[in-house]
Amino acid sequence: MASERKINHIVYAYNLDRRVVRTWDFLRRQPEKDYIRLTLHPRIAENEGVTVNGHPTVQWILDSGTRDLADEELVMLTNSDSFLTADTLDRIWEARGLCYSCRVNMGRVGSELYYSKQLEAMGKYPGVDLVCFTVGWWRKIRAKLPRLYFGCEAWDWIFKWEILWSDGVEIGPVVYHQNHGPSKWFQNRLREPNLTNRRAAISWGQERGWERVVKVWPEIVQYLE
Repeated sequence: MASERKINHIVYAYNLDRRVVRTWDFLRRQPEKDYIRLTLHPRIAENEGVTVNGHPTVQWILDSGTRDLADEELVMLTNSDSFLTADTLDRIWEARGLCYSCRVNMGRVGSELYYSKQLEAMGKYPGVDLVCFTVGWWRKIRAKLPRLYFGCEAWDWIFKWEILWSDGVEIGPVVYHQNHGPSKWFQNRLREPNLTNRRAAISWGQERGWERVVKVWPEIVQYLE
């Protein structure tokens, strides 16, 4: 019998790869697993305060995706190019729903489905590619966050530490990704909205206690330059 638990998978949809979607569909088709509702946000026009150079705010994505959800429901946010392992849901439930995962980069991704144990020995990319939490957690933490743009520098590390400081954990890795060379955020790190995210990270770090933040995230000091 299916569980009452649900995960609402939110994705800002751009350049969707059918192979990626297939791994999401695998999770949704498992009768013994928990139901996943997939919300794909289409790309939106450049609107002041919402999108800059094609990047929407994280707040817009999550507010739109959680508008009709109850506080106790779970939300999982990933990139549109994030393959998910076949045991992603198991790892999330083991973490009681408040967690994040880094990813593993692969030279070429075929049709094989992977499990997190297979990814452990492959070497993690330091960025965060999956975050999971309750809608209530998001609504509570939202007011503490500066405006952050999705797909740009720093937003994922801010969420990582907010999750850990809320007694969440790292899982997996349960995300894998086909390597496509230097990340666009890195190539454009000195352009908007990366610059906004860098300033936001400093503001957030000062608000949360600069010494505390630098101790766990020493790389943040580069944003002062």
